[in-house]
Amino acid sequence: SYTYSLKVTAPNVKIINTPLLFDGKTQIEGSINTTPPRSVMDVVAERINYQNVLIDTLSMHLDTDSKNTLTFTAQKLINPLYSMQDFKLISYRENDSLYVDADFKKWNSSTDVFFDLHSYVYEDSLRNVVFGLLPSEVHLEKNTWNIGGQDRDIDRITWNAQHNTINIDSLTLRSGDSHIVCQGFYNTARDMDFDISAHDIDLARSVLVRKKYPLDGVVNGTLRISRGEEDPTIVPSVDMSIKNLGIDESYIGNLKNGFVFLNIYFRLTETGRVKWKLKSKTIKREIQRALKL
Repeated sequence: SYTYSLKVTAPNVKIINTPLLFDGKTQIEGSINTTPPRSVMDVVAERINYQNVLIDTLSMHLDTDSKNTLTFTAQKLINPLYSMQDFKLISYRENDSLYVDADFKKWNSSTDVFFDLHSYVYEDSLRNVVFGLLPSEVHLEKNTWNIGGQDRDIDRITWNAQHNTINIDSLTLRSGDSHIVCQGFYNTARDMDFDISAHDIDLARSVLVRKKYPLDGVVNGTLRISRGEEDPTIVPSVDMSIKNLGIDESYIGNLKNGFVFLNIYFRLTETGRVKWKLKSKTIKREIQRALKL
C-alpha cells in the first residue's frame, strides 16, 4: 500500500507546457493498494483555470473499487459553452454500462434553472457506443421537463465509431401536454435525415424559445433536415403553425405557413448570426413583412 499527498499554497501556480493554472490552495492526496488492486484519489482546489474554463471550489473523489466511482463537485464551472453553479457529477460502472448522474444550476441566472440528469453508456455486440437517458428532469423557472425512460430501445443515441454513423432513437422532452421529439440518422454527408417535432408548446412557458421577449401562442410542427444520395444539397423543410401568436402586448394572429418562418429567420439575421438584441417591435414588423409575401 502506498499513500501520497501534494499541497499547493502559492497563488498562480502554472503547470509547465500546459494551459493549466492553479490559483489558491490546492491539495491532492490518495492511496494505491496492490492487493487487492485499488486506488483512491482526492483533489480539493480553490480555483483552477484551464484555457477558457474556470473551476471554482473543486472537490473530486476517485475510487477504483468494483464500480470505479468518480464524484466531482464544483461551486462554479465557468466556460464559453454553458456556465454552471452548484455542479455535482457522480459516475460509476455497473455490469456492462457506465452510469452518469449530474445535478447543476445555470450560473448567475435570475430564473430558477437547474438539471437532474441520469444517463448510461455501453458498447453493444456490434461495437456501437450507445448513450442513453434514464428518467431525468430539466427545471426551467416553474416548468419541469422530463426526458429519458427505462426502455433501452428509445431515448438514446447510437454511434458506430468505425463507420462514423449516428442514430437518434426518439429523444423526447415532456412537460404536461407539451412534448418535443428528436429523431433521425446520419450515415454520410450525402445520406442523413433528422427531424424535430413540437407538440402544443406554450411559448409563454417555454424559456428555451422565449429568450427575453414576452411571447404568447401555441406551437405545433416539424423541422426536418435531410439529404439523399441524389440530392445536391441538404434539404430543409418546415411544417409549423403558431396559434394566437403575440409579442409583448401586440397580437399577431395565427401563422400556418412553414415558409413564413424561414423568411422571418433570414430577415432577422445578419451575416448568418441572429441579432438577439432586436426589440420586440422590430420582430413584429419583420413577421408582418413576411406574412405579406
